[in-house]
Amino acid sequence: MMTRDDGHVVADVRRRDEYNAGHIPAAVSIPYEDIKTQRPKELPDLDQVILIYGRNNHHSERAARKLADMGYTNIRQFGGINTWTGDIVTGETAVEIPEKKKTIYLAGGCFWGMQKFFDQFDGVTRTQVGYANGPDGAASYRDVCGGSGHAETVRIDYDPDTISLTDLLNRYFMVIDPRCVNKQGNDRGIQYRTGIYYTAEDQLPEIEAVYRAEEKKAAAKLVVELLPLKNFFPAEEYHQKYLDKNPGGYCHIPRALLNLRQNSAKESQEELRARIGDLAYEVTQRAATEYAFTGEYDDFFERGLYVDVVSGEPLFTSMDKFNSGCGWPAFTRPITEDAVAQSKDTSHGMIRTEVRSSRAGSHLGHLFDDGPKQSGGRRYCINSAALRFIPYEELEERGYGEYRFVFDKEQPSF
Repeated sequence: MMTRDDGHVVADVRRRDEYNAGHIPAAVSIPYEDIKTQRPKELPDLDQVILIYGRNNHHSERAARKLADMGYTNIRQFGGINTWTGDIVTGETAVEIPEKKKTIYLAGGCFWGMQKFFDQFDGVTRTQVGYANGPDGAASYRDVCGGSGHAETVRIDYDPDTISLTDLLNRYFMVIDPRCVNKQGNDRGIQYRTGIYYTAEDQLPEIEAVYRAEEKKAAAKLVVELLPLKNFFPAEEYHQKYLDKNPGGYCHIPRALLNLRQNSAKESQEELRARIGDLAYEVTQRAATEYAFTGEYDDFFERGLYVDVVSGEPLFTSMDKFNSGCGWPAFTRPITEDAVAQSKDTSHGMIRTEVRSSRAGSHLGHLFDDGPKQSGGRRYCINSAALRFIPYEELEERGYGEYRFVFDKEQPSF
């Protein structure tokens, strides 16, 4: 869009006929009367520096307050046009709204972890934490903790040519429990509710498609708010990029998910092979199968968690592992039903059910129906090379402390 050389946007909030009669060079027309509850399309960035002038000082102040109530953070108002001593021009200033940059606001519990999680993905150009969809008027952390009604929210600017809104929302649902009301992890309160707050109507079809898919997966109605953005007030500076400043700080999201290696722009296939080894690469990326009775975890029954060797996402636990005698690690179930994805596999002249990790898409093995009957009759036959084992005693120090509770009521599933 049209800006001054120093990056400021100059906004004329007078009526359009007054603007057309004469305005400051490069100013865009945003009449005070048109500033409703929705953000002006000419001002897509809440932190854009905006220079406002109006008919007089009072007119300028009213417009500045209205924009501030909508979440704009860098407003400068210099009174009425009568104070301007420079050139006056006529005609409308051309405005180009950036087409590629989009913005979505996601509430998912404590915003420290949410920001850190989304910062890792290519296509996310900027994030900012703040307080959204509460009463009008600027909010502070103290207000929010006192029950103001705002939700801790992360603003995400993204390039849809690099990462789609669908991708962002699929990742969002990876790190929230969409069935919990005013609670995520150990955090409780209305500020920790979940919500998807959109800024443009054309975002709705993608949002609703993902939302319906998640409801089908959960087989229950979700409690995630789906609303247009009403307001957003950036949080105090010490909250911004909190986990970058305080690497050991609290986070309700499993640490392993803050370092997903899913983006090929960050890790080439050669780099992935070097990191996980030749066999693990062939198994996870090319659906190879290790030889029977050769895998590290075939005859192995220590207490702990099994994660994807590629991404680190949790997949299985020792509580559900059993000796099937087949030559590969066998489990009666994954740690959660959505931890793995299934598909029909017709390779090698057979019809089988392939099992992959849901997030990284790593090939893990196959699912058979000859498991222990008392545990549901399923046998997840998994390649050792696709797994990494985290001993129970090391869960905390290796970033999986959130999963200790799984073992607290340990009961074998077979």
